[in-house]
Amino acid sequence: MRAFFKYVSSGISFLLLYLFVVFLTPIILILFDYSYFSSNPTFLNYELYMIEIVDNNFISNATGFGSLISFLFGILIYFLFNISFKNRNR
Repeated sequence: MRAFFKYVSSGISFLLLYLFVVFLTPIILILFDYSYFSSNPTFLNYELYMIEIVDNNFISNATGFGSLISFLFGILIYFLFNISFKNRNR
């Protein structure tokens, strides 16, 4: 049960990192004087996030699919690190 919570906490950490990056990126781009920028990547025909900058206004959206992918990626990274460090200790 303790391992399950470690997996979930790792997934939540990556989810928070994803949200932080998606919402902070437009502010950083505006500080670097980007006035027109648009990014809307898709994976399996689902949007991962949407960032749009027009003049000094920006729109930043984190999608549910992008959140799910980052959560699962966090679990996968924890799983791979856990396996690699267990093999080193043996």
